[in-house]
Amino acid sequence: MQENTVLIDFVNQWAEDEFWVGHLLTKKIYEYGPDLEENIAIGSISQDEIGHCRMLLNLHTTGEKQIDHLIYGKPPEQIKVSRLAEYWYEYDWARLVMKQLIYDICDGVRLSFGGEIPDSGLQDVLRLMKREEAVHLEHWMEWALLISEDSQGQSLLQKAAGQIYPLISDFFADPLIERVSAEYGLNSVSAKLLLKQCLDELNPRLIQLGLSIPCPEQEMIGNLSVQGGRYGLHSSGFMPLYNEFTLVYRQNPDMVWG
Repeated sequence: MQENTVLIDFVNQWAEDEFWVGHLLTKKIYEYGPDLEENIAIGSISQDEIGHCRMLLNLHTTGEKQIDHLIYGKPPEQIKVSRLAEYWYEYDWARLVMKQLIYDICDGVRLSFGGEIPDSGLQDVLRLMKREEAVHLEHWMEWALLISEDSQGQSLLQKAAGQIYPLISDFFADPLIERVSAEYGLNSVSAKLLLKQCLDELNPRLIQLGLSIPCPEQEMIGNLSVQGGRYGLHSSGFMPLYNEFTLVYRQNPDMVWG
């Protein structure tokens, strides 16, 4: 992987998604959880996500300082995290569950795509990630089913889905998908195909929860042409979060901890 800049860019972008999802989950532990056991579960899942970030970056970096720079040292416009991964919300358990459910399904499609890339180091990492992400998805689906047991819960989930579902297009509106596909001869793979695979997996789950599908498929496909997170163009909530988690690093980038 060391000499393949296209794959390195793809892996870095993937790592950014995993970091942001894990970091924002960690913030939520300190705000609320329905019970102590769930706070412990959220902590475990957030550690998994940040661990995935590190494993991906370890594939092509030479040390901790380089990893730190890739996560904490890049200017905002060079961060290509999806708007789905960076999605932020105030106190709202239903939105947390819906975001994680949708993200894990998107990530599962990306894992399947990544599984076709003939790089042995990447495949070793993805095998571990796939096992852990399957557990995460099961966890969030179980919570969604619990919330959907009454009309109030369904209403909260429907509202959350209406806000988060459109961000799936931004997740797959990624020029690197076609570049990686061309690099490795995966010519049948496109952003449109991956989006459709995601919706084919997600939509039946939403129906199972008693929810309506927030956006028609053709609208989602049309939104693949909109430049967003993958182009360094972020949501309005991005900068406060970026400034917060990079604060210590920016004060002393050369500090060695421990």
